[in-house]
Amino acid sequence: MPVHTTINYKALKLPEPHDLGIFRGDDRDIIFDIDDGDGSSVNITGATITFRVRNEVGGTQVFVKTVGSGITISTDPNNRFTVAVDPADISSTQAPGNYRYDVQLSLSGYVVTVAWGKFIILGEVA
Repeated sequence: MPVHTTINYKALKLPEPHDLGIFRGDDRDIIFDIDDGDGSSVNITGATITFRVRNEVGGTQVFVKTVGSGITISTDPNNRFTVAVDPADISSTQAPGNYRYDVQLSLSGYVVTVAWGKFIILGEVA
């Protein structure tokens, strides 16, 4: 089931944290809609987007996604992108726990962190 959130692109304040969770071995699509802070969609065609998960802030990288490599920018609507997390991104030896993620978007020379928070990896029951 996809996770869906709307993010203000040029907000004057930091984005609120959005915690995400996944069971190790599962697929997850995370959908982001970008607006300008006034509710108007921002065309992100051609943007550079990076979704990064680390064990802690500034720590060891667990995995990273970029446009064309796990991130897809939609053409309709053109303010949406999807991050596809698949089982290969989280190895079977990755310990369950609270990790950290952020999403950085660069468009027309403007770079902004549009989302961040905990990335919770849960172990399988079986």
